Amino acid sequence: MIDADAVLSLHRELIEIPSLSHEEGPIADFVQARLARSGAKVIRLGDNVIAHGGKPPRLLLNSHLDTVPPTSAWTRPPHQVTTEDGKVYGLGSNDTKGSVAAMISAFEHLFAAGHQEVAIMLVPEEETGGKGTELAWPHVRDELGWWPEAILVGEPTEMQIGASQSGMLVLELVAKGVASHAANATSNPIFDLAADLLRVKELGGQPTVLTGATARNQVPAEAKAVIDFRTRPGTSHDALIERLETELTSEVGVRSRRLGPFACPDGSPLIDAIQRALPGAKPFHSNTMSDLVFFQGCHAVKIGPGLSARSHTSDEFIFADEVVAGAVGYLAIAKEVLG
Repeated sequence: MIDADAVLSLHRELIEIPSLSHEEGPIADFVQARLARSGAKVIRLGDNVIAHGGKPPRLLLNSHLDTVPPTSAWTRPPHQVTTEDGKVYGLGSNDTKGSVAAMISAFEHLFAAGHQEVAIMLVPEEETGGKGTELAWPHVRDELGWWPEAILVGEPTEMQIGASQSGMLVLELVAKGVASHAANATSNPIFDLAADLLRVKELGGQPTVLTGATARNQVPAEAKAVIDFRTRPGTSHDALIERLETELTSEVGVRSRRLGPFACPDGSPLIDAIQRALPGAKPFHSNTMSDLVFFQGCHAVKIGPGLSARSHTSDEFIFADEVVAGAVGYLAIAKEVLG
């Protein structure tokens, strides 16, 4: 049985260790020591911490240790936990130290009960991209030969089932012309870019940064726009880029294409197992990014305590009972998967 007080104590300890992206060493040390005390075998790969029972895991629990920086709008010390009206305030409390505390608690319970076919992988740099899951997963998959039949990615989903997730394709459009005084302009690349942006809108892209001349009375030699596409499962980034190169007059440059869309395979037994364990859980499509994208071809879902809308906000919080329910939920799912 999950000890609610122990889960919340662990959650508090995690929040009180600052762990901004690229500064996760102290929290990685903490979880490594904690998991080693359980008797599990622990692998340290940079600031990735992977614990297992010695057998190839059938179930892998994955979440991230890092947080974004606090904004100036915080009214509380971000790394000093306060609890009011059942809410636990602190940087990363919701995204995603609630999932980390719940996963560690479930893993320790399973390990103590003799389940050797479960592993936990806690990673850095999810918020910024780098040496986290995209380093640790190929290591355990290709070098250790792990191919778990079920993977849970801990993110705040209210314990609903993130069965698919959009990818992210970031492009730069460049319309070129001739710089001139605004009074003497015969053409303007901003107009060409504007026409292309209307086509981008039809295809679902979002312009996020626009640049042109820096002087009020100058027509620029070129106009640029950064475009954010959130691509649905079944969309090929290569095909979308090729289409834009054909249809637009602007030059198309690629800033980032590495995060492709993800979908758990149709009829996945993992989703069935989760719904048996958590009858109120329903599959949904997520537009927000997570490390789920790195588990292409696997039976993997995004699921965890908390609410996505609270992530990256000032005075971030999660309800204490959500964290406990997360641990209970992960344990119930594990028992369904492991049998």
